[in-house]
Amino acid sequence: MLHAALAFLLEVAALGAFWYIGSRLAPGAGGAVAGLVLAGAFAVAWGLFMAPKARRRISWPWRPLVGLAAFAAAGLAAAAFGQPLGLVLAVLALADTVLAFWLQRKY
Repeated sequence: MLHAALAFLLEVAALGAFWYIGSRLAPGAGGAVAGLVLAGAFAVAWGLFMAPKARRRISWPWRPLVGLAAFAAAGLAAAAFGQPLGLVLAVLALADTVLAFWLQRKY
């Protein structure tokens, strides 16, 4: 249950991070639109390939590694654009991946 809650938190944080990154790409309303487009692209890709009910869901063991890449990229890019909480997202992404592999071995 802890892993599911952490995974959901990471998904929501990544959406916010991608919006933040996009919003910094252009001034004013253009940035808000770019943020929505970037966050929307992430949401669509996640829904197609990573969501539990996705038809083309990425298989184990690639799924947690792809999640790590997506969340770490969002976090590190947000940090590069001036949001220090992005580093927290990247560290939590690594912890989530370690937890996923540990749980897979345990059960």
